[in-house]
Amino acid sequence: MADVVLFSPRREVDAKTNVHNLIALCRDQLTAFGKDLDFDSDLWDLSKEITLKSSGKKVRAVFSSWETADASQPESMAQPYQDFAKAYFRYQHTLKKTSSIGGRIAALRALGASLARGGSPEVWCADASHFNHASQLLRENFAGETAYRNGIQLAMIADFLDTNRLVAAPLTWKNPIPRPSSKTARVGEEFDAHREAMLPSPFALEALAKAYRAAVEPVDVIVSSVAALLCSAPDRIHEVLILKTDAEVTDKKPDGSLAYGLRWLPGKGAAPMIKWITSTMASVAQEAFQRVRKATEEARQVARWYEVHPTQMYLPDHLQHLRTRQFITVEEAEDALFATGKGNALNFCERKKVKCEGVGQDAMIDFDTFEAAVIGLLPDGFPIMEPITGLLYSEALCVCRRNEFHAVRGTYRCAIERIDDGKIATGLGNNSEHGKGSIFDRLGFFEEDGSFIAIRTHQFRHYLNTLAARGGLNEFEIAKWSGRSDIRQNAAYNHISDRDTIQQIKDLTAEQEKSFGELVTQARVTLVPRKEFAALMNIGAAHTTDLGFCIHDFAQSPCPIHGDCDACNEQVCIKGDEAGERNARLRYAETEILLKAAEDAESEQLYGATPWVQHQRMIFDRLKQLVQFLDDPSVRPGALIRLLPIEQPSRMRQALENRKSLGMRDSLEVTPSLLAWQVVEDEAQL
Repeated sequence: MADVVLFSPRREVDAKTNVHNLIALCRDQLTAFGKDLDFDSDLWDLSKEITLKSSGKKVRAVFSSWETADASQPESMAQPYQDFAKAYFRYQHTLKKTSSIGGRIAALRALGASLARGGSPEVWCADASHFNHASQLLRENFAGETAYRNGIQLAMIADFLDTNRLVAAPLTWKNPIPRPSSKTARVGEEFDAHREAMLPSPFALEALAKAYRAAVEPVDVIVSSVAALLCSAPDRIHEVLILKTDAEVTDKKPDGSLAYGLRWLPGKGAAPMIKWITSTMASVAQEAFQRVRKATEEARQVARWYEVHPTQMYLPDHLQHLRTRQFITVEEAEDALFATGKGNALNFCERKKVKCEGVGQDAMIDFDTFEAAVIGLLPDGFPIMEPITGLLYSEALCVCRRNEFHAVRGTYRCAIERIDDGKIATGLGNNSEHGKGSIFDRLGFFEEDGSFIAIRTHQFRHYLNTLAARGGLNEFEIAKWSGRSDIRQNAAYNHISDRDTIQQIKDLTAEQEKSFGELVTQARVTLVPRKEFAALMNIGAAHTTDLGFCIHDFAQSPCPIHGDCDACNEQVCIKGDEAGERNARLRYAETEILLKAAEDAESEQLYGATPWVQHQRMIFDRLKQLVQFLDDPSVRPGALIRLLPIEQPSRMRQALENRKSLGMRDSLEVTPSLLAWQVVEDEAQL
């Protein structure tokens, strides 16, 4: 774990000294990105510290100038600003780790360019004008949401400089780049363009289905099958790429058929879940899963070998005899290295500095150094592929032999790598314009206008969410199906246009015309006026209770004896009500037990027992009388039984009595009254 050392600016020294102190602290004391970090290097390899989801790409921070950021040989930031940029970058990562470092680097480059423009690359000279110019650079070079987020990073730098007294004058600066408006409008050219960009074209989907059936080569099988899984449920690509080989789940449905699902680890906060595949796509998803598992089985076999034999290279059965040899031939080395004939063992040995005797094809290769070089090809962190979940390469569905997705290089027989999102993106045509062939290119599929077909993996998620919304699935169900913890995120994935809504109305009208009947008109519900309801039973309000119903009007006052319904004169019981009678008899039996316990406590002269005996005896007598009425054959079924409307003690009166006993004013004389039940033959008497 990285050591956290907070920077404490000195009030009595100037900004320049504070900047130098900050740089010294971050260079010598902080351990973020490792204690052995080469602080003076322009390029920091952060791959071991920052892991991107389902990506095999290296994470690097390049402290280059704004103008040469995209160059193959970028120039360094001007000094002394570069040292500050490195110090700030390391310090901020110590306090708040993030895997998205691009915005932070872009903001630092923009500020550096603004300072250099004035001829003084010294951060302690920065003021609002420098930040204004830097924000303008960000706005001109980044679009929409990216520019806004990079502007936030720039504002964080300004706040950091001001808070820690790293500038000569006070600096108050806010991000002027506006946040792009949400795409809530469902009409217009802007919405249509956004919708087209977020959804795969119908022609691309049709080509994908054909490519799925036509795929033969392992790479094409894997890419098309992963796309099929993305079409079966609204998944993120990294969720598919961290599936286990045993992720399949089946369950029997009430109609006897089998439901098919996959165990997922959602990527946006939701708990691990089983995503059940719709019946129309279940067979496709199951077939796609099995195709990927079959195409990647050899890579898992290699992974299992290295888990058991970490110091021995993997060799197929026909080459096991090489382990007993001190030297092997070039031909044998190529057979051990590559599953295809594209590789060159001599080039490999030269790059990895493997010991060889002789030159050319007649060379003899030292097996020990050759084996060590091969083991060095294992990916970082092996045998764990996904540190967050602990997923092993030998358990992962999406693992392949090294270079298997490369169009030119030979596929290694003895080394493996993960299938990352970049490989799938290339396979779906996202790099066709840069000369990297896709599954569509290899099978001869193109867009209607002759351009390359390209599908982004996240477009499948947008497509399925839009279909779900159009089909009437509610927001909660869509969020749950998609693995979201916040249903507000659904809006970004819903691309239903006004034309879609109008068409739904037209379709509904057409269905009405084709049907034998008409659409059912919802019945008008008329509420019962309070006066009419009161006239039914001469009461103002009522609600059901365990024994029958209560006729207290809560619009007039709260219940004066809440929770003590057995002692209430507004409690009404109905003879013949099975539930009410059963509860009355149960309470009668329970109260008899409570009364006996209270009397025993009173006989032992326990403090407070006497009032409790009085209360339980009163409740017992009431319930006993109620049960007698219920058992009396002369009382007709349906008769209403209620307490006689006599004065009863209430919580308020009890409080006033307590005030009197304490010698307080405004007390009332309270005379306890006996409670009795009355059979009401006429409902109007209630």
